[in-house]
Amino acid sequence: RLISPRSYVGVYEVSSLFYTGTLFYNYKTASLFFKESKTALLATPPMIFVYFWPWFHYEVRAEDFALLFVSISLYILIKRICKKNIGGKETNLDYFLLGVCFVALTLIKFNIAIMQGVIILSVLRLQFKSKKDLGKSVTSMVIGAVTTLLPFIVYFLLTDTLGAFVQEYFINTFKTIEDANNNNSSYMADINRALGDRRIIAFVIVIVVGSILFGIRMPRYKAVPTIIAVAFVALATRHKIWNYYYDTCHIFILFL
Repeated sequence: RLISPRSYVGVYEVSSLFYTGTLFYNYKTASLFFKESKTALLATPPMIFVYFWPWFHYEVRAEDFALLFVSISLYILIKRICKKNIGGKETNLDYFLLGVCFVALTLIKFNIAIMQGVIILSVLRLQFKSKKDLGKSVTSMVIGAVTTLLPFIVYFLLTDTLGAFVQEYFINTFKTIEDANNNNSSYMADINRALGDRRIIAFVIVIVVGSILFGIRMPRYKAVPTIIAVAFVALATRHKIWNYYYDTCHIFILFL
């Protein structure tokens, strides 16, 4: 509303900025596997058609804005798998960004933050196995999270809307989920509903095959891309009402 209070031009401009960032990190992820930057650049434009494929995308929603932070998190994970010796400053920055992304995703749509949590746990496991400054890494992540959250908390306190935010965004949303569970909306029912849509079946097959092929090219932890991709699909399937719930999973088609 601050950019264009009487039209959706502002939404278009902000979403364009976010998608530019998403594609940039798609490029950075692809560049980890190509020696020439031009080759990595060629792998990026096809993702535009993936993100806006009409089977799943027909309007701008929260998932569109979440893609940027998912792509940053995924890039950090893949980079840390491919590069064993990453310096302290780069490590601190990576974890700082993971904290920023987690809070951003929590404020955008917290079920996507749960998906990103799978990536964070994977990065933390890598750090733990490397036996390098896990405490400093976690501290950097907390600083990133607090730095991102603090301006929102200050705004809510100044406008006396913190209670309303918590009530509407968290408590009421969880009540809606609880009501859905009470109406016998089991996870198996969600899976059966997804299996009844050939488009979703084809989409999941492409993601799984792509993640397996991607894992083959990884220098280590070859199963990680598939585990992350399947976890995202599994979490997106829960309480799936519309196909756009899978929008954040589109990024894994980059693995092809």
